[in-house]
Amino acid sequence: MPARTAGLTPLLMLKPKKSDTTPAPNAELANQAASPAAPAAHHGTPAPETATPGGSPNGETVEFRNNAAIDKGINDYMAANPEDVKFFTDLVAKNPDRAVRFHFKEKWQRHERDTKEAARQMPQAQALYDRMTPDSKARVDERLEGVNSYSHTKEFVGAVFGEMNRSSMAANRRALRTPFAPKASSPAAETAAPAPAAPKMAVG
Repeated sequence: MPARTAGLTPLLMLKPKKSDTTPAPNAELANQAASPAAPAAHHGTPAPETATPGGSPNGETVEFRNNAAIDKGINDYMAANPEDVKFFTDLVAKNPDRAVRFHFKEKWQRHERDTKEAARQMPQAQALYDRMTPDSKARVDERLEGVNSYSHTKEFVGAVFGEMNRSSMAANRRALRTPFAPKASSPAAETAAPAPAAPKMAVG
């Protein structure tokens, strides 16, 4: 039985073993995987996005944004891993609750990684918060309104460093708006006598 961690039991996602009798992948997904996708955008140019209509639990139409570069990466992966395509297609169709838990398992694992990193930064973040001006503290506190205790550590560290960046940007903008005074020349240099010319050498 798997060990319980932070009150959650890790999911055991068992993939089907390879065999000669493994059915062919879902035809629709396989065709999507094999179909050519739009080429990725050049560096520095955002890939175009399109909207795809979809359904929602309350019956309203939801438009999903599609990114050509991301779609191509997914299609390439699906084409190279047809057994994964079949496994997760069957999982969604036959065990939708399990598919939802698998999705949130990955989100929980990411949350755990982020929270552990934030916990290491918490002493520094708390010290910075204690030295902030009242206005900066108020902005941090405002960002934390409504945050539950489950995510408080990560959100607090993010809010503190976000306020630090905001203060640094404001200081930089003030520096750019302040005109630079011309460099004053030294009075001693202005009144100093010119240096004597070097003696000419006799020729001949």
